Amino acid sequence: MNKNRITAFLLTLTVAAFSAFCVSAEPEDTPKESETTQTVEFTDEDTDENNSSFPAPRAKSAILYDLNGGRIIYSNNSNEKNYPASVTKIMTAMLALEKGNLTDTITVSESALADITYLHSKLGLKTGEQISLENLLTALMVCSANDAANVIAEYISGDIASFVALMNTRAAELGMTGTNFVNPHGFHDDNHYTTAADIAVLAREAIKNTKFCELAKIKTAKIPATNMSEERMISSTNHLISRYRNTFHYYPYATGLKTGSTDEAGNCLVATAEKNGISLLSVVLGCENENDKELAYSFVDTKAMFEYIFNNYKTVTIATTADIISDSKVYEAKDSTRVALSPSADIIMLLPKDYSEENIKQEIKLEENISAPIEKGVRLGSVVYSFANLTGLEVSQHHIGVDLLAANEVKLDYFLHFIHAVGNILLSPFVLIPLILIAAVLIINAVNRNKRRQQRRRRMKSQHTASYRNGYRTQQTSSARRRTTSRTRTRTSGYSTSRRTTSSANTRRRPSNLPSRTPDPWDKYR
Repeated sequence: MNKNRITAFLLTLTVAAFSAFCVSAEPEDTPKESETTQTVEFTDEDTDENNSSFPAPRAKSAILYDLNGGRIIYSNNSNEKNYPASVTKIMTAMLALEKGNLTDTITVSESALADITYLHSKLGLKTGEQISLENLLTALMVCSANDAANVIAEYISGDIASFVALMNTRAAELGMTGTNFVNPHGFHDDNHYTTAADIAVLAREAIKNTKFCELAKIKTAKIPATNMSEERMISSTNHLISRYRNTFHYYPYATGLKTGSTDEAGNCLVATAEKNGISLLSVVLGCENENDKELAYSFVDTKAMFEYIFNNYKTVTIATTADIISDSKVYEAKDSTRVALSPSADIIMLLPKDYSEENIKQEIKLEENISAPIEKGVRLGSVVYSFANLTGLEVSQHHIGVDLLAANEVKLDYFLHFIHAVGNILLSPFVLIPLILIAAVLIINAVNRNKRRQQRRRRMKSQHTASYRNGYRTQQTSSARRRTTSRTRTRTSGYSTSRRTTSSANTRRRPSNLPSRTPDPWDKYR
């Protein structure tokens, strides 16, 4: 009985375990939910994980620019010459805003419409029609009207040829070395060309004008009735900012700018976009758009570049004008005051969201001989910040450089200044060299004088020694002679004569130039 119960219990347990295993197990050929293939689309929630590589545009030349940080993010054949088509109108509009008056009324001339054909995009202006410059610019930027470009050119310069010359002059001023304009609208001409890098320079200059930015954002507009035309309704050719012509490419973060298209130039697009503090400018030239949706590469690829940067990068403020990033010792500063250094502009870098501060390098270059007095705001050097390792982008180095300005005033120590001034005068070649020469002459004279003095002393000593020796010999000879004479006289004359002679000899005066006579012990017997 007990054995049967145990056997039944074990059998039940085995069946339950097997059933649980079968329920929890999955067939090997059944895909898991996380492995299911999905189509990736660019959305606000996209991150670097689902968009790991930079989407290089399918264009003959392209450039992507960070407007806040002032840097090139991506570049491909950006200095290669291409036809710009209606992108040319950026220059035309910029010159009109710089030199014209928006409220001026312009009369359309016959010469302005002479080269406009059915192949041109146009507003439909008529000879003798009167229209304001502002409305002409609206038509130029929104519907890319070539006839409006010619009318503007004649208004600004008197004739189209003079305006084209002005366009090329302005391009040269901006450093657009790869550009040559032949007309104000961009209709194809073999000698009418530019580069993506030059167009980026032009666009950055143009968007400094507030009115230009307003015109570049217009989706649709009404051109008021004129003396020869009723009201006209126009819409933007830039599908990124307007749904009027095409809803597929609309991009809510786009802020402009200008399209262009001819058979020779292909599809061109200059676009700007802003999101989360990031402001971008892109230029694509020579795109071969195959349709107006998924294969419209000028719009699709531009949007893809924008999304990649917005989703994977962020703007980082490295330093502001209120920050002190360095200081320096100041020559002749009162109370040894140091000067603090601040950047002349905010330093903003576009960096990957997972960037490391270790990859940000700072290089400071100060002017030589920083000396007092120093006023606040004076330029004293420069600073360059660089960031490397921008994975996935062709341009992997990010450099931002600004001037360094004095953040405080430094006064001059007049006492130190006087001491240094005197020292500088004394150390001046005009003073130092004569002083050295004078010192050298004095030293040489002193040495020669000392030599002469020593020679004279040696000569006098030698003469004195010789005189002493000669005097002593003379004295000895005289003494001997006197002794001999005395003896002779004593023998011949007797004692008195000898004594008188001796007495006379003893009283004889010694020469004054002879040395003192050494006493002779025999004198008492003489």
